[in-house]
Amino acid sequence: MKMKIKVPYFYILFGILSSLISCSSGATPEKVDEVPADSTMVDFSPGNTILEFTEYLKDGQYEKVANILYLNEQIPEEQHEKTIEIIINTMQEAAELMKMENGGLEKVEIISESISESGDSATVKAKIFFGNGISRESSVNLLKVDGKWKYKMGF
Repeated sequence: MKMKIKVPYFYILFGILSSLISCSSGATPEKVDEVPADSTMVDFSPGNTILEFTEYLKDGQYEKVANILYLNEQIPEEQHEKTIEIIINTMQEAAELMKMENGGLEKVEIISESISESGDSATVKAKIFFGNGISRESSVNLLKVDGKWKYKMGF
């Protein structure tokens, strides 16, 4: 029965990882500084939020990755804890698969970031480097929720 619950969430995580590794058009690189050791800043930039997200993913800190995700308002609040638990378990499995297929995640460089006029959404273009030498460009959408940038999953 546990597998029946995990299967749909595998596709959700696949969407997360795919959006990080999918190809997008190139842009002139504008590197953002490394993520600071104290990541409790009130207002991370969208680019730094993606750097933080990928560092946590790379280091296997899936609970911290989950805290950066924007949970769709269609998910009832009483299901958030269970949803996060399932996403964390699925991320662990998908990360192992990514390590086997691509040699894992090496680093991410921010190419550009664009914040909406309202200041509540942003798009970050990044270049992701894998352990097997392959790199990909990706475009990621974020939402600002309670003063913090959250990674908006593409589903």
